[in-house]
Amino acid sequence: MGVSEWAGGASYRWHTHRHDELCLVTAGRTVIGHAGRRRPADAGSLFLFRRGERHGFWNEPEHSCELAVLHFASDDSTYADLNAPRAGDAHKRVWQLDEGQQEAWLAVYHKVLAEHVLSRPGSRAAQSAWLRLLLVTTARLGAVASDPLPTPRRVSADVQAMWRVINTHSGDQRSLLDKLNERFANYDSLRHAFAREIGSPPTQVWRELRLVRAGQSLIGTTDTIKQIAAEAGYARQHEFTRAFTRRYGLSPTRWRARHLGE
Repeated sequence: MGVSEWAGGASYRWHTHRHDELCLVTAGRTVIGHAGRRRPADAGSLFLFRRGERHGFWNEPEHSCELAVLHFASDDSTYADLNAPRAGDAHKRVWQLDEGQQEAWLAVYHKVLAEHVLSRPGSRAAQSAWLRLLLVTTARLGAVASDPLPTPRRVSADVQAMWRVINTHSGDQRSLLDKLNERFANYDSLRHAFAREIGSPPTQVWRELRLVRAGQSLIGTTDTIKQIAAEAGYARQHEFTRAFTRRYGLSPTRWRARHLGE
């Protein structure tokens, strides 16, 4: 599973993946490349792109947006009994969520996200279960007289905002704490809410998230391990290698070789 991310300001030209992607516009407005053409997408627009489908998004100068993105592998069982998500027609895999639906969808999304980033006993099984529930939640959008799914506690707006800061931070832990204290006047109390709603404190999430992103960079870029270590906030490459190996059971070099078939 690819790490979910919040994005804003940048644009991604037409591209394809070897995996499926859920993409929800959570704020602002953008232009989404979908089913061979570009279309405006406002907050609440949800897209499901299947493996190999061309897609992208573009931000016009006067617009900015935030996206909740989830990449995941799929097989024959992934969409079992879920007609709309498995539809061959891409136009049937677009939804417009109202505020309540968006909150319910994001509540499950954040559970997937937390289990993916945090290395805890049973995380892989929990991640798979939450992903399945997220797809079921997606399938029920727009259904007539559909019973709502039970959803976990909503992630508060402040905690979501804190996650976005952590997700985009590229410096060290000290600079992260400085940024969080500057951005959130009530950081000392908010970090407890973050730990309660996400499952780990902000600094622990940041430490794990930077390793997840490093794993993606090892596969998706030709950057050297030294460059990737620096981007992940490690001053010394050997410290990055030790932390990465401890999490994944493989050194960065072996991780890259295994996933690229070298």
